[in-house]
Amino acid sequence: HSDRKVEIHWPVPDGQYNASLTIAPEKSRMVTPLKAARLGLVAIFLLLFGGILVLQTVTKGHDRVLEFFSANGPPPLEPGSHHSARISMCENEVYTETKYAFVSMLSGNLRLYAISAAKLGASIRRWSPLDMVMMEIKERPLDAEVRSHLQSVGWKICLVPAIPNPPSPKSNPYLDALMYTKLSVWGLVEYDAVAAIDSDMLVVNDPAPLFAH
Repeated sequence: HSDRKVEIHWPVPDGQYNASLTIAPEKSRMVTPLKAARLGLVAIFLLLFGGILVLQTVTKGHDRVLEFFSANGPPPLEPGSHHSARISMCENEVYTETKYAFVSMLSGNLRLYAISAAKLGASIRRWSPLDMVMMEIKERPLDAEVRSHLQSVGWKICLVPAIPNPPSPKSNPYLDALMYTKLSVWGLVEYDAVAAIDSDMLVVNDPAPLFAH
């Protein structure tokens, strides 16, 4: 850790150029265990505080969205739009009320998507009285509280068996959530047509024209 002297000798036409450079060692910047512990505690506090702020923001935003879209009820059904039949694909007892429907899916593995699904349902109801069918994977059940909340904004909960994922060398949250079960939407044969929508979408205008083509 002592000073080191470096000498440079470079030949030039008129002789030899000599230079020297002294390099002093950098002072040690070791972090003591006490300082490391303090930094760790500060980091944990910031993470917890930040998580609380994010959760509060999400909850407040969720409530405001539901309040906005629930301010006005959906328009009435047009004459001849009513249709009643048991949905054969659902393992629980679910009946259609309209000829067309919006459909989405939730897995118990991705519980946070339930907040988005509630917003989606409320935004659909702002514009349309058509059926809304939420497929719940039998092997990845939703919490009773989540299910009740979804039903309160108009979703019909349809219990469906999982469609297994194809073999994969690596696992990820979406494969674990059995996302291939979305293909069950083709089993909703009691409807004339359905529109499959991801649960993290938001409807900002009348979606009825989707069924006019």
